[in-house]
Amino acid sequence: MRSAIIGHWFADDRKKRIQFTEAGAKVTHMHTDAVLGAQVVSLAASLAAKGELSTLIDWVKAEFPEWPIEYPRNERGPSGYVVETVNSVIDICSKSPSVIEGIHVAIQLGGDTDSVAAIVGGILGCSDTSHYQAVWSPSLSDLHHVGEGDLSRIPWWRMASWHARQLPIILAFGLRRLLPPY
Repeated sequence: MRSAIIGHWFADDRKKRIQFTEAGAKVTHMHTDAVLGAQVVSLAASLAAKGELSTLIDWVKAEFPEWPIEYPRNERGPSGYVVETVNSVIDICSKSPSVIEGIHVAIQLGGDTDSVAAIVGGILGCSDTSHYQAVWSPSLSDLHHVGEGDLSRIPWWRMASWHARQLPIILAFGLRRLLPPY
């Protein structure tokens, strides 16, 4: 799910898109299918950012010939296996519906709808980000410095405040798991 953000950010830099997507995927997934699936999602987001999402299937076949795009579809919806999930995402996004339509179609598939809908929303959201600019603009320069590997430009106090704001939320979720029902 992180791959759409990376694909959008590095839409014009294939080498960095691939490098950052692999690193992002390996944070939680080590299986080669999962890392390759993340690359496909990242590619889709980069195409969406450039307005070329209608060519998604051709790009997937060209850039990732080893991806099993012809994998049989589960009639009850994707099971959560990355190949089924990403192929469902490809099917939905290649038709280039709006974000809302895409999420609606993903939910109607059944199966692992939350993952499919989140990835579809991430990819289709890359095609028109004009309404997000007011929210994200102040931190885009910081993200650019992180992407370039230059963490020294982000003041330590800003990073500390980001982490301090998240700590109560993380602790609340962690502590909640100690209470019944387990």
